[in-house]
This record gives sequence, structure tokens and C-alpha cells, in this order.
Amino acid sequence: MATEIAFAQSYLETVRPGGKLSSELASVRLDKIESGSDEAFLRCAVYCTRRLSDIETAILELGGVRINAWAWIPPVAGRHPYGFHVARVYERGWRVLEADACVVRVTSIEDVAWPENDVTAEHVGLRRVHAGGTLPGRTGKGVKVAVLDSGFDLDHPDLPTPIEAWDVTDGESIEEWGEDVRNVVTPHGTHVAGIVAGNGSLSNGQYRGAAPDVSLYLYKVGRDSDGASPIEGVLFAILRAIEVGCRVINYSYGQISRFVDGTGPIAQAFDAAFAEGVVCVSSAGNEGTGARHAEFRVPRSSETGDARYRFQVAQSGEEREIEFYLVWSDGPELDDVELR
Repeated sequence: MATEIAFAQSYLETVRPGGKLSSELASVRLDKIESGSDEAFLRCAVYCTRRLSDIETAILELGGVRINAWAWIPPVAGRHPYGFHVARVYERGWRVLEADACVVRVTSIEDVAWPENDVTAEHVGLRRVHAGGTLPGRTGKGVKVAVLDSGFDLDHPDLPTPIEAWDVTDGESIEEWGEDVRNVVTPHGTHVAGIVAGNGSLSNGQYRGAAPDVSLYLYKVGRDSDGASPIEGVLFAILRAIEVGCRVINYSYGQISRFVDGTGPIAQAFDAAFAEGVVCVSSAGNEGTGARHAEFRVPRSSETGDARYRFQVAQSGEEREIEFYLVWSDGPELDDVELR
């Protein structure tokens, strides 16, 4: 079985076949350069058979793999057999990972997600929930809710004062995170926080949020440059929300990636949170017009067993690299299907 190496933009994934990473990893060239540094690195999820010790992480760092010891997403029984560390892997670090028998998989988390709006609270009957009836009214009092989003206007009259608010894009731990959670690019985060916990003061209560009495925890995961949300920061925010005892996590961003089967790093982080009793809410995606997925029926050849489908790609005058991933079939198992 050959090592699987797949590229999609700055995406990289490697899977250790038979318990050993391939030496092909050592030849991978990275194009992600940290500002102010002359050494390339890739932000990765490093999957291991167990959580690494402080000594092991120190040895890896000497070899070019900087493990964030705090940022560990544990395995989830029945869904995710291995946990992973958030890490920064430098060019010289691939050989170290290759030699470490504890490492079973390495996945890039250089992807970004984009803000997506929600529908109004009226569509789900929240006003009746607030008012009560046969059951007492519910407004979220006493419930800790984390909102992971682009940024927040803490001076907005409709937003309650949060218990804590951090800009997780500023660093890799709470010691490095900033307290300025504004985002001048998009007000999306303020909008979403208002959907969750707005008090409706500017509209005389007409536009109150879904749970105006919750204890609010705000984590800015959107970049100031474009509002996009690096996956690394999202993982940090999920871990922090679990750490402080939040019972609900809301993340109203979406992205297109090759992980459409629930095995990606964010999906595992949410599953780990759910295993701790946390309700996790995320947008389903507003990207149907992006034409990134296709569904079709293909006849199977009686002679060769092959099924053929022709794709027509518009010519834009630019060089393009196209990748295809099989994600679903109502016929044979996907393990028995290949693209050629």
C-alpha cells in the first residue's frame, strides 16, 4: 500500500501505511513561509497513538516539529481512533515524524473557513420558548455558551458583557491571545453573537437573541485581513471552550475541503466536545453555487467493469489543477472504486 499524499491548495495529508510513514515525506517541499522567518513550516494535525509527553515534544522540537502540548484533541471511541496534536512542522521535521513510531497520520490545517449567515430566530419559534406555556419559559440563564466567529463589537448595546473574550488568532495559547476582539473586515461575529444572546435593547426587544440570558464566551477566530478563519485557531477556541465548562459551542463558518465524512480535525474536535456533554452547532454551508460537488449516474460496462463520465472544464486562460474525491456511492463500497 503506497503512502497517500494529496495536495489541494496548501493542503497536505499523509497516512502511515502498515504503521510506518513513508520516506516520501522527507522530499515534501513547503511553500508556507511565516512572516519574518526564513524557514518554511506547515500548520498540521499530528495524529498519534497516544498523547505525547513533555520530553517527547521537546525532542520533536529539536528536530523541527513544534508540538503545541496544550492543543491535544483526544480520540473519540467508535469514530476517531487516534487523537492529534496541533503542530507546526518545519522542512527538516518530516524525517523526525517519519522515525517516530507514535505518529500515524499528518494532516495540514492550513485551510480557512468563511463566515455564513443564519436565518432569523422566528423561524424556529424561539419567542414561544422565551414566553413559556405548558412549560416554564427558557432564556438560557445559567448556561455557558461559546461563540467562535470573525470578531465582536463589545460596545454594541445589544450584546451582554462576556465572561471572557479572546482573539485566538494572536497566538498559540491564552498567554499570547489578545483582548481586542474587534474585526474591521466583517461584522459577522457581532451578528451571530446577537442571534445567540442579543438583548434587543435597540429594537425594544423585537430582535432579541435565541437565549439572551446565557453566560457568553467570545472567541475571535477570524483574521483581520479578510475575516477568514484558520483551522488552527478554531481548534484552540474549541479546546478553551471545553476547558472553561461551556455547554454550547457555536461556529457559524463553513468551508469546502476533502473532509466530507466527519473525519477532519474540526469534526473530531466537535466530537470530542460532544463526548464531554457539549452541544456543538455549526453552519451547514451556503456554498451550493460554488459548483464544487457533482452527482451523477454512470452505467457500468459489462466488458470491463469500468464506469465512465466525461467532465468539461471551462478554460480561463490560467493553469489549473483539478482534484477529484469519491465521497459517496450507492453501489459498491468506496474502497472498491477508484478514479483513473
